[in-house]
Amino acid sequence: NLDDKLDEIEKNIGVSESTLDPTEVRLSTGSLMQDLVLGGGITAGWYTNFGQEQCCKTTDAVQILISALNSDVPILGYYDYEGSAEPNYIENNMKAMGVKADLKSIFGVRDEKTGKYLIPPRVRYRTEGIAEKFFDYIARLQRMLHDKKKIGNQWYYIYDSKTADGKIHKANTALVGKHYDQAYFRKTGKFRIPAPDGSLQALILVDSYPGMLPETQDVDDPNNAVATQARMFSNQLKRVKGRMKSKRIAVIGINQLRLRPMVQMGNPEY
Repeated sequence: NLDDKLDEIEKNIGVSESTLDPTEVRLSTGSLMQDLVLGGGITAGWYTNFGQEQCCKTTDAVQILISALNSDVPILGYYDYEGSAEPNYIENNMKAMGVKADLKSIFGVRDEKTGKYLIPPRVRYRTEGIAEKFFDYIARLQRMLHDKKKIGNQWYYIYDSKTADGKIHKANTALVGKHYDQAYFRKTGKFRIPAPDGSLQALILVDSYPGMLPETQDVDDPNNAVATQARMFSNQLKRVKGRMKSKRIAVIGINQLRLRPMVQMGNPEY
């Protein structure tokens, strides 16, 4: 009866069943060579492009974003911390990859008076300076999205039936109606509904890490800036990294490679 006891423990603490899958669905980067290097393309998780200046880091990341647009990934975002996005260049890349739409239909148009979208965006473009706001967005996105997991040979959307404080989750209960797997619910206490595949639910591009300044950084002390930024990243990544797989979220980040002047020992690149 050990399996029954383990099932009971998993149900009580809210652990849902999943499968180790060697044939995971991956998103093409738009480049055959890069797909081969990445084992078939992008999957849920955190990726970083880094290198010297002018080595096509942003071009590559934008290409992946456009590939996600072509693949109908539902939620797409572009957080531009450097303010360096060039509209004509992005539009030329889109045309080269077969996107038959202009920037307004992709990035949306707002009514200047009401602030509401006249054309809803497929990609939400944001210019930002404070790093914590990006991590706040990812954390809230994870709480909003349901889990998406492969169980056996079928992908499923997994919905919680109870809130964090143990009450009935009225919104999810109303959403799933009677269309959930009742046997799975009795076993795990969660709703599951078949999903068409294991594709991503969201892909967010962030350009770039050096431009993401911590809210508490003391700009009058430049010698402490790198350490403050590193501590912030370490703390913030803990909030979001663990749930990216189950939520099917991918982040494409951009970092830079610099040379330390006067270095005599070791690698001068950092």
